[in-house]
Amino acid sequence: MRKRRIPLLVALSLAILLTGCQAGMTKTRKTLPEWSRGEQLGLAGLNQAIDLLAENDQVHLVWVAVGGKALHYVRLDDAGQVQVSTDLQSTGAHLADPTLLLPGDDSLGVLWTDNPNIPRALFYGQYSLDGQLVQGPTRLSPTEARVSSYAVAQNLDGSSDIFWADEMPSDGGIHHLRLAADGKTASADRLLVQVAGDPTLQVGADGSIHMAWVEEPSARENYVYYAVFDPSAGELGPVILAASYRTATGLVSYPPSLGLDENTVYLCWSLEQRAGGLSSGEAHTTAKRPRSTSAAWRGRCVASSRAKSASGSSASGALSGKVKLTW
Repeated sequence: MRKRRIPLLVALSLAILLTGCQAGMTKTRKTLPEWSRGEQLGLAGLNQAIDLLAENDQVHLVWVAVGGKALHYVRLDDAGQVQVSTDLQSTGAHLADPTLLLPGDDSLGVLWTDNPNIPRALFYGQYSLDGQLVQGPTRLSPTEARVSSYAVAQNLDGSSDIFWADEMPSDGGIHHLRLAADGKTASADRLLVQVAGDPTLQVGADGSIHMAWVEEPSARENYVYYAVFDPSAGELGPVILAASYRTATGLVSYPPSLGLDENTVYLCWSLEQRAGGLSSGEAHTTAKRPRSTSAAWRGRCVASSRAKSASGSSASGALSGKVKLTW
């Protein structure tokens, strides 16, 4: 059975509750008659992503535990009952960004970043499906490198292509390495895209890896590039300039995320104008897609919102407002 990553909405439909607040709550309220109440699985660190995979009627989850010094793993059966709930043996300093891999040999692979000996590095560990350490943890990035972010694509043969970015793009850019299904390095770390950062990807039905990244040729100018990576050749195809955007003082950018369906590639990114006092704050989300794989990127989807205080005056709190979609 082909492995699949469950999107966020499906994860919410499963009514899995993971929160760093309301620790005393064990179940959520019933929201829909056809769904059960959500059941608390554990406590996650604040502002840390939770990764989730499903295969063979089992659901696997991993997150950074409260305190940031442990990775917690949970396995659910097809009825949503907890089969395994345990901390994974890891580097345990300031863990972040865990990603699950299922190589297909009754083992579990986990990637994460940590800075046990500054700077932040990329690590990999292989575990049994009961959460026991089998191999590692192994540092994948060079000792002198500072890792800011990474993206991973798992291939049908159980191998994984990993793309990680230097904290400062001028120090290198985006690197590539490949892990075999047994967790050993199949292709050594190498610089793939110079002076680039924030890799994002999706795997196509044919196994090709659709990639995008950001380059900053001058201060506050951001170019978004797109290309297809061929796992068999280990090389990028033609590079396309997909979009550009500018930042400014008080304007915070959130890097692109790439989406993919049968016919179209989508790129979405956000810009947040921060403010203080009674001045307004705004956030804008933009999406672009090409009319065809060979055409220029056109169209955009904009979601805009402005924060307001309870009294009606503008304030820099949580953003709320209308969403406008245009193509």
